[in-house]
Amino acid sequence: MAPRSALLPDDGDAARLAGLTGLRVVRRHVRWSRTVPLDVHLANIGSRSAFLVLGEEHHRDFLAEERRRIREIFPDEQVEESYVVDLLVAGRARAGSTGT
Repeated sequence: MAPRSALLPDDGDAARLAGLTGLRVVRRHVRWSRTVPLDVHLANIGSRSAFLVLGEEHHRDFLAEERRRIREIFPDEQVEESYVVDLLVAGRARAGSTGT
């Protein structure tokens, strides 16, 4: 069993936070990855709201440094991005069921 993340709620809290209390909930973590060109990867990073409020100079400087660092790891400029989707699937609880 992997250590619990301080950022991820446990299954019961996740169901409650998602408004799924009283439903039968199954939780899965779906891992996937894709390979994208470096420019696509940087454009995705640069579109995040945290970067949009930095101001143009800081935004540009950050992405230039990020490009330099990523090229060291991915010299062919094809970046592998890995993701984990936290998926909650809910169904109606059966009569007499306690939900989660």
